[in-house]
Amino acid sequence: MPDAYDQEGGVNQEKRFSVALQRYRDGSAGYKMNPFAEQEAWEDHQIQKATLEYGSKTKKQLSDDYQFVFEDQIEFIKATVVEGDKFDDELATESLDESNAKSALEKLQEDRKTLPIYPYRDELLKAINEHQVIIIVGETGSGKTTQIPQYLHEAGYTKRGKVGCTQPRRVAAMSIAARVSQEMGVKLGHEVGYSIRFEDCTSDKTVLKYMTDGMLLREFLGEPDLAGYSVVMVDEAHERTLSTDILFGLPVFDLI
Repeated sequence: MPDAYDQEGGVNQEKRFSVALQRYRDGSAGYKMNPFAEQEAWEDHQIQKATLEYGSKTKKQLSDDYQFVFEDQIEFIKATVVEGDKFDDELATESLDESNAKSALEKLQEDRKTLPIYPYRDELLKAINEHQVIIIVGETGSGKTTQIPQYLHEAGYTKRGKVGCTQPRRVAAMSIAARVSQEMGVKLGHEVGYSIRFEDCTSDKTVLKYMTDGMLLREFLGEPDLAGYSVVMVDEAHERTLSTDILFGLPVFDLI
């Protein structure tokens, strides 16, 4: 029971404020007096771990005999969440194994078959074989730019020369060449490359070449007959850029 300092006739100011005038006492002062206390505590802990005690050999075995207290609760949660979503662990494991077994190249090949242009592959190759100049019209994303050069390569057109495809923009030429190299499973700059202003990512192995229409014009100055190409595609021709219109006016396009 604390003392009352405000009783009538019993007010003792000195005793009342004595608590405020006391010096601070550190409870760990005795611990600080020993500078090796932390070291000794660590050594005692290590010695205790190394000391052989009764039942230490069978301690793990005895702990395995105990049953988990919340086992039923975990089963209950799994039953409500997993079965409520109609999720089958076995089917999920099988599908995961199948997806892991497929390589990235196989997945890309399957994606190629889902493009809208794939059903017309044979028809396109037949038309290209029978006509010197053809016009292909298709929706954006149907696979004209990425798939037709690959179809020509698979049909053997690259044995007579490169397959060139022009783009009105440099970024498009670079990104499309990178995508086609992934689908073919080759390194960019080898079988598949691109050529833009101030950058030529091609080699002697290049058979599919994406370039800006200005770079094709520059090649025309050095090789007027473009004998190194078996097929030349002028993509995005409907944009009617200056370089595209000049390409259409070259007599060499009547021969390819």
